[in-house]
Amino acid sequence: MTTTENKSTDADRVQFRAFSWVADEAAGELMPAAMLNRSVETSRNLVGGLGVVLAMLEREELDREVLDEHGAPFAPFFTAPDRGNLLRMCIGICDALRDAADLTIERMSEYREANNGGRR
Repeated sequence: MTTTENKSTDADRVQFRAFSWVADEAAGELMPAAMLNRSVETSRNLVGGLGVVLAMLEREELDREVLDEHGAPFAPFFTAPDRGNLLRMCIGICDALRDAADLTIERMSEYREANNGGRR
């Protein structure tokens, strides 16, 4: 077997193909802006909120090791149940981001199918 044949065989046996769920963009194809804008706006809002909540949780964690001028630890920002609720909310935001991405991919595939007849 030649080196070229080995590379071809190895490529066929690959178990993971990065971004294989994303269809190739056809030459000259433009994606509908409104569809993408909605998805990007939703993702940006969710990521912004997620960042704020995670920063607050981290700040509280860091402050646990800091003592005030009297040698006492700072009062926590959150109760244990509130902290748990915020972490579950962050997990929910991540799920929502994944769902938004899946929906955008699905809609773009439908758009491509309708406008290109499934041709690539």
